[in-house]
Amino acid sequence: MTIDIKVYSDYVCPFCYIAKKSFNDAVKNKDVKIEWIPFELRPSSTPPIYPEQMKGLFNQAVKPLAEKLNVNMKLPEMSPHPRTPMIHEGFLYAKDHNKGIEFNELVYKAFWEEGKDIGNISVLMEIAKQVGLDVNDFENALQTHKYQEDLEIYLNKAVEEDIRAIPTFVIGDQKLQGVQAQEIFEKLLLTDGTKLKSQHEISCNIDGCE
Repeated sequence: MTIDIKVYSDYVCPFCYIAKKSFNDAVKNKDVKIEWIPFELRPSSTPPIYPEQMKGLFNQAVKPLAEKLNVNMKLPEMSPHPRTPMIHEGFLYAKDHNKGIEFNELVYKAFWEEGKDIGNISVLMEIAKQVGLDVNDFENALQTHKYQEDLEIYLNKAVEEDIRAIPTFVIGDQKLQGVQAQEIFEKLLLTDGTKLKSQHEISCNIDGCE
């Protein structure tokens, strides 16, 4: 039986990037249907994040955890870190053209491994090209905010489902928040998402990461 999984995440959340590895390893070759759902970690109503503010957290919590889980990443140096609505709109375009997962992977890699400014439309266009999308149509969709209303629907959905921190994985009727071990995901998949108690690990919300 196919298991439905929803993943709430944002590209500028370091723990979302780390969590992807154990999650991807756990669901590999499994009968699952995964829906990646946009979440805005730093909405316009909140102050921007500067790399100088994140150095302590990154060195004390993010980097050690990434090394433990064999995740290659570094703290992006652009200042401030980008807001993500346009990036999510790009993802929704890619999803509409059956390239959402591939787009997701390359955007995370571009930011956390390569230190690229994913808030720059030219960077997103290059990623769109890499995954085989029509770059001109992609650019037009972003410039005209074709997916803005769709994005608002997803963001409101997160509020309705009481998603307050990311990453959050909804597997069956079970909600997992934060970075999880591969074994946790695998145990939950074996029970169709019904047997484990709620798990809360390291995650981020609009007030910071913990």
